[in-house]
Amino acid sequence: MTGLVRGPGGWTLRLAAGEDAGPFPAVAVTAPAPQTLDLVGATDPVFEAIGDVGMSPCWTVAWSFDRPLAVDADVVRPSRGAVTWSARNGAKPGRDGAEAWVVHGDPVWSLDHLEADPEEVSRALSEAFASAVGVTLPAVHATKTHRWRHARVEQPIGQSHMLGCDDTLGVAGDWCLGARVEAAFDSGRALGRALADRLRAAHPEID
Repeated sequence: MTGLVRGPGGWTLRLAAGEDAGPFPAVAVTAPAPQTLDLVGATDPVFEAIGDVGMSPCWTVAWSFDRPLAVDADVVRPSRGAVTWSARNGAKPGRDGAEAWVVHGDPVWSLDHLEADPEEVSRALSEAFASAVGVTLPAVHATKTHRWRHARVEQPIGQSHMLGCDDTLGVAGDWCLGARVEAAFDSGRALGRALADRLRAAHPEID
């Protein structure tokens, strides 16, 4: 979605492919705070507060190795360096197969290397991870590197959701409440209930 337009019949969504969808009586936006602000910032002054939200990036790398690492812990949280968190993927419930680890880059390190080449990032985090766990990494079967530009909530707005435009446009996300996956769930549920209540009040025929 690239834009929102409000008309007599409701909200029309401008899609990236150049098409429109709608109209809809209400819209919920759950993108990261900066992207949400781009979409809704001009629609209602209430949404200007989204600009106060702070978010930081995270480079993430996943490796599949040809043999298990000689690391006792399934989760490693180094206190310093380029890696802030790492976990053995096979230790998660319902997972099996090849030895695989997921590593998250430190927020400051990720910001400093935000536009770096993914291969360079993978090499740097591989060295930092090996140093943190104290082992020589075995041969790698596969690598997946991803940059989360808006990964971590540093400064939430401190409320579960926001409503504007006569309560027909709502926003939600972890950035509303805090840096937890539960915050995203709680925020989305609160917004869903608020929009449902508004629509029921406006359209009593809705069950």
